[in-house]
Amino acid sequence: MKYLLFFIILLPLEGYNQIFKSDFNIKKSPMIYAEIDGGLSNGVMLGIYGNVRLNNIWGVNIGYNHYNKNSKELPTDYYSGFCLWDCTPTDKYFIYSFNVTRSFNTKTQFIRFKVELGLALVQLEQVHFHPVIKNQWATIGSNYYETHSTYHNKGISVRVVTEFPFSQVTGLQVAVLGTLTKKRSFVGIQFGMTFGYVREKFKHLGKKNKD
Repeated sequence: MKYLLFFIILLPLEGYNQIFKSDFNIKKSPMIYAEIDGGLSNGVMLGIYGNVRLNNIWGVNIGYNHYNKNSKELPTDYYSGFCLWDCTPTDKYFIYSFNVTRSFNTKTQFIRFKVELGLALVQLEQVHFHPVIKNQWATIGSNYYETHSTYHNKGISVRVVTEFPFSQVTGLQVAVLGTLTKKRSFVGIQFGMTFGYVREKFKHLGKKNKD
């Protein structure tokens, strides 16, 4: 049932079209632009996306996310020992997403909304902790050693994005994203920058004011 709800979001409902109907005559030529995002979800993630907006409404998005998530198995008495960088082991996600996008324009070109839904291919490297035998534990080392298990999963990728295309070639955005798999699902928030052919110029504004 919860998967069905995500598909309903993408339907081109007439009510959505009326609420977000734009006053601007946007061309049907494709817009191609990229995204670089950083985010949080009980850990740290970095995302890179490519977008093709085929017309005023529909498009496609291909993305990659690297996500370091705090491990649920982390012992309460874990001690990393002497460490300068990345001192606490995390579960690592490598996520490839292939989404269909549905855009909703507003009465200004400085803000628009987008919903994405598609397939997620996920590689999870899960960390496991094992206590170190005391007589083998050096004082500068950790009191646990780690092993890893690798899992490959398929799931559903969903993003709800608010875009701020401040110019024709660049903009900012905020996104809420989720990846649903049998092994491990998560929801997070991303903040990023877009660059490329983000929107059209405001050539038509002058014509509109003269009418």
